[in-house]
Amino acid sequence: MENPDTIVEQALAQFSGITDAAQLDQAKARYLGKSGALTALLKTLGKLSPEEREAMLKKHPELKEKLGEAGK
Repeated sequence: MENPDTIVEQALAQFSGITDAAQLDQAKARYLGKSGALTALLKTLGKLSPEEREAMLKKHPELKEKLGEAGK
């Protein structure tokens, strides 16, 4: 499983280089969309230990908010 913080760092780096609104929407979808990277992480929760699952569920909204704010 990929580290969620790494995903956010990659997304933020990509967002910072985009100046076109349409490209930004596409980039956001790659991370936050139905098949996005963060969404894919949530789909793996069943494979995690209870402790890891709890930590991920607590962290996910924070990460999603960071990406949402950066994508504005």
